[in-house]
Amino acid sequence: MATLCIGSTHIYHNSLLTTSQSPRRLAWTSITATADTLRGSANYQPSHWDHEFLLSLKNIYVRENSVRHRDFLRGKVRKMLDETTTRLEKLELVDKLQKLGVSYHFECKIDKILADVYHNNVRDCGKEDLHATALEFRLLREHGFNVSEGIFDVFINKIEDRTFKSGDIKGLISVYEASYLATKLDTKLHKVIRPYANQQLRKIIASPDHHIYNTDALEMAVEALEMPYHWRMKRLETRRYIDAYNKHDVLIELAKIDFNIEKKILISKGKRKNKKEN
Repeated sequence: MATLCIGSTHIYHNSLLTTSQSPRRLAWTSITATADTLRGSANYQPSHWDHEFLLSLKNIYVRENSVRHRDFLRGKVRKMLDETTTRLEKLELVDKLQKLGVSYHFECKIDKILADVYHNNVRDCGKEDLHATALEFRLLREHGFNVSEGIFDVFINKIEDRTFKSGDIKGLISVYEASYLATKLDTKLHKVIRPYANQQLRKIIASPDHHIYNTDALEMAVEALEMPYHWRMKRLETRRYIDAYNKHDVLIELAKIDFNIEKKILISKGKRKNKKEN
C-alpha cells in the first residue's frame, strides 16, 4: 500500500478568491492507492546452497604451504616483469596477467609499465604493428590514460585507401576489442575501425580457407564478435581463460593456485554468513 501526495487545484483556486495576496504555499491533500496486482511466480527451484552444503565444501588450497607457494610464484612473476625488455612483450605480459586474474598482485609494477609506455612516445608503436597498437590503446584506456584515437591514423588511412592487408587476424581481433574502449568523441573508432574489423573477421570465419588460421585465433575471433572482452564478467572470463591457456608456465601455475585460494576465501565467507543467518 502506497501513499501519494498531490496538489489540490480546487483548494489553490479557492485561496485566490479569498485573499488578494499570492498564496505562500500550495495546499496539499493525500490519497491512498492500493496495488491489487499480484506478482507472478518464476517457479525457481530450491537452492542447493543450504547450510549443510556450505559446511560440506572443502578446499585444500587454503593451507599454509599453498599460500607460501603462491608467494614464491608471485616473486618469479615480478622478476619476469622486471626482465621483460621490449614494449610489446611488456604489454602482452600485462594483458595475460589481467586475463588470468592475477594482475592485482602487481598493480604498482603494472601502473609503472603503462605510465612509461604512455609517456615514451605512444604514437610510434602504431606505425607497423596493428596488434601492438591496439593492445597498447586498450590497456592504457582501461587504466585511465587519455590516449588519443589518432594512434590508429596510419591504419585508418590505409583502410580508406584500400591498401590495408586484412589477413592479420590477431591484429583485427585486438583492434576490434580496443574499439570498445572508445568514447563518444572517438568517431574514427566508431565509424571506421570497428565496422572494418567486424567485417573482416566475419569474412575470415566464413571463408572456406579459414583452416589456414590458428584454431585458437579463430575461436578468439568468434568470442570477440559475440561479446567483446570489455563487456564480459571478469571472474568468469578468468576461469575460461585459465582453461584455454595452452602453456604450462609460471603464469598459469600462479593463476590456478590463486583462483583456488580466492575461491576458498569466498566459500569461507559464505559459511560464516550462512551460520549467522541460521
